[in-house]
Amino acid sequence: MRRALLALAVVLLLAGCAPVSRVPPEPTGAELEALIAKELDFQWQYVGLTPDAPRPTVQRIRIVSMEEAQQVHRDCMREAGYEGNRINTSSTFGASSYERLAIYVCSAQYPVPPSSFGLFSEAQLDYLYDYYVDVTIPCMAASGVSVASIPSRQQFVAPATQLQQIWMPYLSVTTDQDLTVLMNEKCPYVPEGFAIF
Repeated sequence: MRRALLALAVVLLLAGCAPVSRVPPEPTGAELEALIAKELDFQWQYVGLTPDAPRPTVQRIRIVSMEEAQQVHRDCMREAGYEGNRINTSSTFGASSYERLAIYVCSAQYPVPPSSFGLFSEAQLDYLYDYYVDVTIPCMAASGVSVASIPSRQQFVAPATQLQQIWMPYLSVTTDQDLTVLMNEKCPYVPEGFAIF
């Protein structure tokens, strides 16, 4: 039995298989609160009120999934007195300042997971960076697709990269070939079990 295990270990080593680290858990506690605060800062800018407008303190009711967010936010807007076709929490075009404020309040009462805004904990970003460098990029190279430039870990994890599109290897390819199948099947851009957008 011991010989068989040793032989298996040698085969895995020769095959270049490295143990896959575990997906880090979703942020909790103070880290989650900090990410939701960033999300709400974005939402406040999104509603388009003047910068000096007083920002209300809102009691969170619960975090909602992206799947349920649209309906939950619509129900919240109805409760705030906005009925029918005028309810549109995905756009503030043509909305009054009162309606814009209601959109923000509903977003604050029922925020979506920070990952929906590209907001991740440092542990999640570290994991994602390792996945891209150790798994995705070598897989792409084996298929003849090269990546033009790779940011340093510090650049990738830096807070300045958050609330913007996170860098992915597929954003820096130097080939014109169709990458859809490669990205979705052979060399996935998101590791299994990692929640992103």
